[in-house]
Amino acid sequence: RRAWVPYRRGAGRAAWADGQACDAYSSVVRAAGLEGLCLAAVAAPALSWRRRRRREAHPPPSSASKSGMDVVAFVVLALKVAAAAIAAGWAAGRWLLPHRYFGAATTRVDAAPSVVYERALADCRFTVTGPQCKERSETMEVAGAEGTRTKSWTEDMGHSVVTAVVVMEDAGRALKVRCKDSVVPMTAVFQFRLEKAAEGGTTIHVDQAITVNNGTWHVGFFRVLLFLTNGAQSAPRQLAAWIANEVGEGGKPVASSATPTAGPGPL
Repeated sequence: RRAWVPYRRGAGRAAWADGQACDAYSSVVRAAGLEGLCLAAVAAPALSWRRRRRREAHPPPSSASKSGMDVVAFVVLALKVAAAAIAAGWAAGRWLLPHRYFGAATTRVDAAPSVVYERALADCRFTVTGPQCKERSETMEVAGAEGTRTKSWTEDMGHSVVTAVVVMEDAGRALKVRCKDSVVPMTAVFQFRLEKAAEGGTTIHVDQAITVNNGTWHVGFFRVLLFLTNGAQSAPRQLAAWIANEVGEGGKPVASSATPTAGPGPL
């Protein structure tokens, strides 16, 4: 609308121009408002129809499907946590845990050392892998150091094969066996020592030293397994008990020990 402007000399033309501008602005606003209302009236049904089609195409999940989605999310989360735990364990075994593990066991029997050696150690009928051994080859003579002959055999565990070689033999007193795994870069040395006990009979010492070097992806998991299960200790205990049973006596356990970083000396 035309605004009333008090008449002043020299200002009449300016007031008339201002009034024309106000009229033009009001006309534009009215036209824009009517056009917007018309567009809204036309577009509202179309928008409503689109929303309805979208709801029909993607209905809200029911309670049963919600429960299924929750289970799937939980399983995915559990898998992520398990993968993170496995990766952390492998890293700890690979870079933090030691590469050497030791175990020892001692048992006393009433038989003399020569009898114990002849009945249990002379023909090397024992297994160094214990219950994990699925098939053991016959003990055979092979070429040893400096042109000598020594004994050797293999033990099949299914996932790998362990080759055992006698590296030192003192008949009636001591025996040393070195073992090597075909998959994991691991070596184990067993030392059997027979000592005449002060109270009579024989004291049987079984020592083991395991070395797990870097080289394959198994190393991290294998070190963790040895560390958590005290694996270096189980084999000496089993072998000491086996020797006592082979002698024909139950054996009397005297002591057993194992430490992950220090052992009974070089084997």
